[in-house]
Amino acid sequence: MWQRADVGDLRVGIVHGDAQSLAGWGFAQEHLREAAHRDAVRGWFAQAAVDVFACTHTCLPVFQALRAPTWVAPRWVLNNGAAGMPNIAGDSVGLLTRISSLPYRGVERRWGVRVGLSKLHVDALAIEIDARAWQAQFLRLWPPGSDAHASYFNRIVHGPAYRIEDAIRSEQRSEE
Repeated sequence: MWQRADVGDLRVGIVHGDAQSLAGWGFAQEHLREAAHRDAVRGWFAQAAVDVFACTHTCLPVFQALRAPTWVAPRWVLNNGAAGMPNIAGDSVGLLTRISSLPYRGVERRWGVRVGLSKLHVDALAIEIDARAWQAQFLRLWPPGSDAHASYFNRIVHGPAYRIEDAIRSEQRSEE
C-alpha cells in the first residue's frame, strides 16, 4: 500500500491515496484545511515514522506543512494532485513531485519548497501532454453523458480555478 524511501535525511512515505487507504482522500487539499483532520494526519506521521508523505490521487495539489511541539522540523504532505490533468488555472500540465538534495533548474518547475533539517529541494514539475490527443482519447472512453465526462471534462479543457498560492501552505495559512 505504501513504500518508504530515504532521500537525504528525509524518511518519505510514498502513497497513492493517503496513509490509511489506497483510494483515500485524507491528503486532499480541502481536508487539510480542517484543524481536526490535520490532527489525525499528525497521527499518521507518527504511525508511519516518516517526515514526508508524497501522494497523488486527489485531483488538486497541495504542499502542506504540519507542526507539532515534539517535532524539530515541520512534516509535509506533498500532494501532486493529478499527473494526467491540469492542476493550476491557466496551465494545462499534469504535475509530479521531485524530492532531491540538488536544486532543479529546468523550465518544468512550477513551484518548490525546502523541507527537512537539511532543507532538501521539493519541486512540483510539469508533465507536458498533448492536450488535443488527451481530450480525444477521453471522449472516446467517456463520452458526454458519462459520469467521468460530467466530473472531469471541463477541467481537462479549461483547468481548475486553483492557483499556485492555494497549493503551498504553512499550517497557519491552511486555517484561513
